[in-house]
Amino acid sequence: MQIKPKWPGYWLDLLLIAAATLLLLIFVLHTSLQLTGGVLGAPLDDAWIHFQFARNLSQGQGFSYNPGEPTPGSTAPLWTLLLAAVGLFTEDFLVPSLVLSALFLLVAAWLAYGLVREVTGARWPGLLAGLVVAATGRLLWAGLAGMETTAFAALSLAAVWAYMRWGLRPFPVLLFALAAQMRPEGHALFALAVLDTAVNHLLVTKTWREWLRQTAVAGLLYGLVAAPYALFSLATTGYPLPNTFYAKASTT
Repeated sequence: MQIKPKWPGYWLDLLLIAAATLLLLIFVLHTSLQLTGGVLGAPLDDAWIHFQFARNLSQGQGFSYNPGEPTPGSTAPLWTLLLAAVGLFTEDFLVPSLVLSALFLLVAAWLAYGLVREVTGARWPGLLAGLVVAATGRLLWAGLAGMETTAFAALSLAAVWAYMRWGLRPFPVLLFALAAQMRPEGHALFALAVLDTAVNHLLVTKTWREWLRQTAVAGLLYGLVAAPYALFSLATTGYPLPNTFYAKASTT
């Protein structure tokens, strides 16, 4: 069942979710400014690391933390690229990154609404899902963190929704691939989709030839998106994943 954008239910729900998200973000921002004495900032140093990579990239210094020294030091290359695009217009990364993370929180809430409404076929469960996402403490915090968390949440929800509609076709695969470039956990999400497709084709419909064809096309498309950063990592460090991944793994 597809959502029919009829007034007032559909658009009114989106407006309600947007209003709730905005009010909650304003409350969190006000509270944060009270705690910091009115100083606007990002809560984690990771955001400032993204800013440094984005600054160098936008200024022609390559994908680097220290200018001219290429390194795969970001586990969120797509977020870094997005901020680098911002850097073409301004040297201030803080405010644009906060705005972007807040906007992606709203998009995630809208997507949760749409996904649940389509699954249940009912308005109120969808509205509740959207409001719950908007009011989730960690996501609210992430919505003003200047980091990739809410963008990953939005892309993941979009990928799952698209997969539920169309299976492992190019558009859902592209969304999964973009989510994985926003956060490496996205690779696991894509793996689950591939596993679900395999179970459906091999055990339910028993169409293994179609499964082989679909999986091959999906793997090729996914690889085209994932390969550039993996190859960059291999070329600079000898490992396919960002060096920060191995640094964190060695401390756990």
